[in-house]
Amino acid sequence: HMLYTAVQHKEGPTAIRYPRGNGIGTPLDKEFTLLPIGKGRMLERGTDVLFIALGPTVATARRAASELRTSHGISASVLDARFVKPLDSALIQEQVGRHSLVCTVEDHALAGGFGSAVLEDLSTVPALLATPVLRFGVRDEFVGHASQAEQRSLQGYDSKSIVQAVVKSLRSHLVSTPKASVG
Repeated sequence: HMLYTAVQHKEGPTAIRYPRGNGIGTPLDKEFTLLPIGKGRMLERGTDVLFIALGPTVATARRAASELRTSHGISASVLDARFVKPLDSALIQEQVGRHSLVCTVEDHALAGGFGSAVLEDLSTVPALLATPVLRFGVRDEFVGHASQAEQRSLQGYDSKSIVQAVVKSLRSHLVSTPKASVG
């Protein structure tokens, strides 16, 4: 659907990031759907933590949300941003205001990346800046050769690392979460 939407878009350039490796096994529909450009979608709704992810990291965010829920009693939402530009500012801002902690998850550089764009967007609403944001992605350093899974783990944005960081953040009282029992 994303590729179909990109091909149908005639009002300006479109860039598609095609990741290497295998997809997550999403079934292909018989008919293509034209997606509204710049609109994300909520995949899971929770109350404590909001994951904002895109591309292959959506599956990672969903795994982390599931682990937080089942092992730690932490309720997590997952927002599939779908687009980096334009961001779905209205959806992101609405959801940030409903959560105690926000986590952006991306499969690229943190410096100047997707999480930075989300923070820049949130800066337009000063009240939202009070919500802590953890960004997960590739740190600004040389990344050695390894499998994708090993690189994500070494960079701290595999689901296990994300769960550990969220639990640690909630435990350290950086975030007030009366609904969550962190254990």
